[in-house]
Amino acid sequence: MRKRQKDQIIELLNTMLDGGTELLQATSAEDKMALLEDCQEAAIQMGEAIEAAEGEGTQAVACLEKYCEELYLISQSFDAEDTLEQTANHITEMKKLLWATKKEIESFENTIEMVFFPYKASMWDSLESIWIAANEDPRCHAVVVPIPYVDRNPDGSVKEEHYEINLYPEEVPVVDYRDYNLDEEKPDVAFIHNPYDANNLVTSVHPDYYSYNLKPKVGKLVYVPYFALPGNLDKNYSDFSAYHHVDYIVTQTPEHRKSFPVNLPDEMFLPFGSPKFDAIIRKCKNPKPVPAEWKKKMEGKRVFFYNTSLRCAIGEPEDYLKKMGEVFKLFAGRDDVCLVWRPHPLLEATFDSMQPEYANVFRRLRELYISQGIGIYDDTPCMEDTISWCDAYLGDEGSSVVSSFAMAEKPIYILNNQLHGVLGEKALRERYLKLIFDNYGDDRWIVTWGDELWHSENNDYCYKFVRKLEGASNETPSPSYCKAKEYNGKVYILPTNAQNVLVYEDGQIRKIELLKEIEGSGAFSGGEIFGETLWLWPLKYPALVRININTEQVTYDREIRDFHIALKKNNFVSGPRTYTEGNVLLGSAEGDRYVSIDTVNFEKRVLTFPENNLSDIGVVCEERYAYEQSGNRYLWFFKRKGYEVYRYNTKTEEIRKYFVQPGGFHGRSVPNSLECDDLPFGGVIGICPGKVLLSPRFGNHYVVLELDSGENYIWEYSKYFESNEEDATSGGLGGVVANLRPELNKGLVRFTSTKLHGLIEFNMEKNSIKEIIPKFDMETRPFGFQQTETIYACVESGYNSLLEMIMEETKSYPFNPEYQHKKNMEINASTEGQCGDRIKQFFVNRYDR
Repeated sequence: MRKRQKDQIIELLNTMLDGGTELLQATSAEDKMALLEDCQEAAIQMGEAIEAAEGEGTQAVACLEKYCEELYLISQSFDAEDTLEQTANHITEMKKLLWATKKEIESFENTIEMVFFPYKASMWDSLESIWIAANEDPRCHAVVVPIPYVDRNPDGSVKEEHYEINLYPEEVPVVDYRDYNLDEEKPDVAFIHNPYDANNLVTSVHPDYYSYNLKPKVGKLVYVPYFALPGNLDKNYSDFSAYHHVDYIVTQTPEHRKSFPVNLPDEMFLPFGSPKFDAIIRKCKNPKPVPAEWKKKMEGKRVFFYNTSLRCAIGEPEDYLKKMGEVFKLFAGRDDVCLVWRPHPLLEATFDSMQPEYANVFRRLRELYISQGIGIYDDTPCMEDTISWCDAYLGDEGSSVVSSFAMAEKPIYILNNQLHGVLGEKALRERYLKLIFDNYGDDRWIVTWGDELWHSENNDYCYKFVRKLEGASNETPSPSYCKAKEYNGKVYILPTNAQNVLVYEDGQIRKIELLKEIEGSGAFSGGEIFGETLWLWPLKYPALVRININTEQVTYDREIRDFHIALKKNNFVSGPRTYTEGNVLLGSAEGDRYVSIDTVNFEKRVLTFPENNLSDIGVVCEERYAYEQSGNRYLWFFKRKGYEVYRYNTKTEEIRKYFVQPGGFHGRSVPNSLECDDLPFGGVIGICPGKVLLSPRFGNHYVVLELDSGENYIWEYSKYFESNEEDATSGGLGGVVANLRPELNKGLVRFTSTKLHGLIEFNMEKNSIKEIIPKFDMETRPFGFQQTETIYACVESGYNSLLEMIMEETKSYPFNPEYQHKKNMEINASTEGQCGDRIKQFFVNRYDR
């Protein structure tokens, strides 16, 4: 019996016990009869409530029946002699019966009213195991009340109403929300799985069921995530409206609490696991029979569960839909594999609301898939049953379905929506190569876009795979590390988004940890080794970092960072920097000052240039060829806007100004490639005595400048570096190139080329050019199932096509279910599927007190 109901009955019993005295004091027959009728009615209602809660045959109901008999005897004795004495005897007996009734009611176990408010039937799995546990426990009264919801138009108005009460499993008794009166029922615990309240752009539950409207009408309000994740909670899920109105939030692990707002009390988090995982574990152990129409298509085939989630639909719809078409084409007509496509239940509504220009493309693809019988289209309400019938997962990484397959200990194949078909050699380079080469031509070690370390033993740009870097993400556009530098047999791997330096030595890797100063990406913009010191150039990181390579002592220079980096229009901008004559020269991001730092003793001195000439300084480069010829050292300065360049003699401090804009030369804006004069130049190379070559940053050509006369013209080889408009709009170099410093002993200058996605070597003595094309020996790179930052999976990549993945041509690492089981213990606090029971028990214990 519910505690609230027990308390009400006991309160009524106490009132009835007092009613005996009122009966003795009543003077008229009418008053006595009214009291008797009230007592009888109360006893009948109590008896019915007890039988409804505890069933028939209780001693309490038997006592109440005898109590009613005593009431009848009193009513019959009103006209008899000795009435007062007889009535007193009956009242004494009635009190004994009421006390006996009260005693038994107090012995009844407290029953908790647990109500579940799901809105989409396909998301019922996030609550189901809690309901099962509560429904099987006599101490609980579990009620499932599906609630209505609407799809929204882009302007937030109602597009379509839904009420899915008829889509729940047969074994789940459901109650229409119009028949469940919250004000009367006052449930002890209510569970919801929609955290958005009024803030969802795609759908909305009925406002009566927003968390802040439910809270006053229930004892405890509990939010259970409708998703499950393969690792730490994504920042996209870290703060929703309901978090600030519910009493409890269920999390997969204690670690997940760290991802929620810090102002929420720790005691509101219940780290019991995920009910979604409970359903997967239970149903994969005992799967239901496969539907007959599905069984025919599945029989004798390897069955892939194809998942298309919301995140990619919103973030990269064009590539996402193109990949969808490729998947359908690959599976069509095959007799060895079967595709079961289960779109996210809100996918079509999301396209209509947030990406309406792609909505019809999606619908045409869906119609094609169904009409041509490419595979099985799954729109059933229970995803877990489908998972139990499939052999492997295929689809996006950012989906809770991935976690479900991990928990089912089945293989996971992750698609890369940006890859289409098998890539050629140049496309492979574009996928791997960062175009970050060493200024002095030592490119034996490189770090690729996928945060992998590769080695060219002979420095001939033929690379073999070494290893995936620890803690790095898999083939993302935001790598953790940028380049590798070897010193005394150790390879130092420099960070961009990471806040540590990796050291690779004797086949092992370790970290030099830095202070964790920022959240998110963009900590550093590279680094260099000068002498025995490793320098890390800061971006968002609040210090210039120096590391003594011998002692690995870390020094943080915060003052110089604030001088060198500025926040402009929500972007961090660095001032120019170069290395010259044993000094690191760092320019202010704001103006005309530089700080020169000695690379041995780290002494600083400030250099200031005439304000009227260099009020907005861009890039600084060293004219090394000229230094070799004359003994003078020159620094070059380029303004951020315009075609004026400045040559500074470090000995005499003389500054010479040049205006450089030969016919046909101009800057190009990014990303639209329109003509402009923003940062036209990016560097300077001394190609022969008296001449320098100015390399473009956003400019469209290389330009030769004659130092004495100031004459300038487009370099004869400039066209060799020109790229198409698509390349020209793709990044900060305008698709042309930046230069490497020359290897003077060989008379060579090397350029990076986005056109070739490699290097171009210019021989100054022979006035000739040759291409250097980096090559990756893919046979040395292990492929198959590996641990990424978040999941254990096989990931589609440029050198391994989707076809190879589904044919299980995984070269090195086959799927290991034992390893997957071990990882499951890290992402789910209830690996045996007991989360629902733990949640139920938590509230039973609370209400038993």
